[in-house]
Amino acid sequence: MRATTDCCCHTSFSLPLLEALHLNESLNRLLSAEARSAAIKRALACREKLQQCLKCLTPPQPFGLQELYIKEGILCPLSVNGSCILFEARPIRCRTNGGSTLDPLFLESVMGELSRLSQETFLVLAGQFPRGTGIYSSLIDTVSGKFIQTYFHLMARTKNQS
Repeated sequence: MRATTDCCCHTSFSLPLLEALHLNESLNRLLSAEARSAAIKRALACREKLQQCLKCLTPPQPFGLQELYIKEGILCPLSVNGSCILFEARPIRCRTNGGSTLDPLFLESVMGELSRLSQETFLVLAGQFPRGTGIYSSLIDTVSGKFIQTYFHLMARTKNQS
């Protein structure tokens, strides 16, 4: 099933570890090798475009990352011809921006629980809780696979700090 709207495809957000792992697993399980490779290429192109846009902001502009996505037309790497190629496995944030709305308190509760479960998952993998505010990765880094490298570096830093 594919999305009939791409409202959520023009936004920037981060995923907690557990949701990033689920999305990565869905990419590998639900997409053909060709579709997965194309999504990774789109994610790398998104990251490159974003980095170029950020370099051009001198002095830094008052708008945030979200506005930059809209202004520069940066599109989610999972969007193809106005539809999500992982509609059934899309992140919670996409589900709330894509036409169906969730109660904000419910969404906050779900995101809090995902964050807590992500912390526990990290504990199982690294042997201790991560330091800092949480463990998140961007949607672009999740689709490209770079999030795995980021988490391995975080696990190494966490182990070295003990």
